[in-house]
Order: sequence, then structure tokens, then C-alpha cells
Amino acid sequence: DALDVTKEFINLRKDFTVNIGLIVNCKPSLGLVYAPAKDTLYRGTVCNTSNQKYSTVERSGKRRPISVRSIPKKGAVIARSASHGTKKEMEEFLKKHKVDKTIAVGSSIKFCMIAEGIADFYPRFGPTHEWDTAAGHAILTAAGGSVKMPDGNELMYKKENRNYCNGTFIAAGLT
Repeated sequence: DALDVTKEFINLRKDFTVNIGLIVNCKPSLGLVYAPAKDTLYRGTVCNTSNQKYSTVERSGKRRPISVRSIPKKGAVIARSASHGTKKEMEEFLKKHKVDKTIAVGSSIKFCMIAEGIADFYPRFGPTHEWDTAAGHAILTAAGGSVKMPDGNELMYKKENRNYCNGTFIAAGLT
């Protein structure tokens, strides 16, 4: 995705990103999410055959490894879309979890917040496309998280319907 959340960029907000994702055998294998306004670069690689994983964040030229966290006792932090809402479904999701707070964020940064251990869930009930999720999905998987559909299966890529549209999913760290 050359510019994820173009509206954020046009409105001079800082949540826009440049996403590069590599899909191998319908699974995310490599992800780069660059947030130029925040001078932040997330990286994640997943070897689908050996299951080796590596993820980092780089800010102002300083790189460090990242990983998901266990949900704190005070409750989960929910990253939600800043511009796409499905109020009823979100309310149902929140009822099922002990929640400390929710944070509205644009772009694929939501995946990266979970990968970095800043948030715990990103429930998505509205439409996205594969190019919106592939890079963030790879980074989150490399950091120990997952992106699952309501049936419990991992979100897959190269869909047969060829519209490249994802359905509902929940991105999560450790649960």
C-alpha cells in the first residue's frame, strides 16, 4: 500500500503509513510499515517453513526488537480504526473483554501497536483489502501475535474471489 490512510495524509495527521508486504503460500512472510511523520519503521519477517520470526521497531535511527505482551491485569488496550466504525459490533466485542482503554488510530499502525506491546487487540468489523493488512499482519505474526477470522482460522491472502477484500478479523497479541 503506497500510502495507507490517504485521508490522514491529506488532513495533515500523523497516522499515515507506507506498507510493503510479501505473501508466500497465502501467508504474510515479510512486512515493512513506515510512518514518515513519526520517523518510525516497523519490520517483521516470518519464515513459513522453519517458523523463525523476527520483528523490530526503529525510531530516530535506533532499532530494537519488539514482541507482543500479556494482557495487563487492569485490562486490555484496544486499537480501533479512527475513521471506520461499526459501533454495534465493537460494543459486543468490548463486552467480552476486560478493557482498560481504547485508542483510535489510522492505518496499519494498529497492528504495529500490538506487535510492540502497546495494545492488545485490533478488532476489525469493516472492509479492508489485502494491501491494507499484509505488512502489519507479517509484523504482528513475527512479534508473536495473530490475525484471525471469526471462525478461528488465520486470515489468509490471495483470495479466490479476486476482489482482495478481507472480512472481519481480530488482530491480537497474547491472550
